[in-house]
Amino acid sequence: MFEILTWILAAINIAGIILNAWKKIVCWYLWIFADAAWVGIFLYRKEYAEAVMFSAFFISCFYGIRRWRQKTKFYPDRRRGG
Repeated sequence: MFEILTWILAAINIAGIILNAWKKIVCWYLWIFADAAWVGIFLYRKEYAEAVMFSAFFISCFYGIRRWRQKTKFYPDRRRGG
């Protein structure tokens, strides 16, 4: 049932990794979306350990965005990255 969705989410996660390597802040927003979807899938499947892990990833994305903005406020060219 979720096979196509899991492939799409995997592709979104890989895109996030590539965008992170290119120093684009939009990577965090992709990961927020994907991690929230993964949590939903894992809860539906009753795979609670994975749901907890992806919940932690989800929360860490907000920390990552905050830190990214703090570090780039002195480098305006990096802020346009998304």
